[in-house]
Amino acid sequence: YDRLIANADVDLYLSFDNVKVGEIQAQSMAAASPKGNFLILRGDAADKNSDMLHTGHMNILKPLVDHRKIRIVVDQACDKWLRSEARRITADALQKFPINAIVASNDGTASGAISALEEKNLAGKVPVSGQDADLIACQYVWRGIQTMTVYKPIRKLAEAAAIAAVKAGQTGHFDSTSTKIPNGTFQIPTVFLDPISVTKANLMETVVADGFHTREEITGPAAGK
Repeated sequence: YDRLIANADVDLYLSFDNVKVGEIQAQSMAAASPKGNFLILRGDAADKNSDMLHTGHMNILKPLVDHRKIRIVVDQACDKWLRSEARRITADALQKFPINAIVASNDGTASGAISALEEKNLAGKVPVSGQDADLIACQYVWRGIQTMTVYKPIRKLAEAAAIAAVKAGQTGHFDSTSTKIPNGTFQIPTVFLDPISVTKANLMETVVADGFHTREEITGPAAGK
């Protein structure tokens, strides 16, 4: 689960809908900045999840580009999802363009982008997306430095995988699903769980209520309360 194995005849793939994650990220950035220059920080070029996220990004952003509401000035992969790569790409973009929104594919790349924004005194002024609900990202969201993150409850994914495995062990096959995802060679039966958009407004009702992080971890002195 969570990573699609390429070119293998896999019986079942379970994950959060990464295309939807990308759409949520892009929708949030478009809502925060309906016009202007957009920077897209993709994940690792070799990661299938990165491709699915970017498909989601462009589902939302391409119509805005076509209608000349926004302009994508940089669209670049971050090798191995490295924070340092995101920081470098963002710093370079800020030297060349006024940036109105940053579509960062995960919280690590968002952190790198925020570091570059801080050097220009722009942190909190330029909307930044993320994904994974990492603690530092939730702290940034609380402080208004990161606009949003996408929460994918790990327990729900693990439980879904365990339930599917037990059923397969009992019956000799997995439950059928109408959703299929190409992995290069095969169409893989897929079960998608719904990701959750997290902003300052619903931090407590999502990641804190689930016990993923505590309120004190997010809002305490270390988080810049």
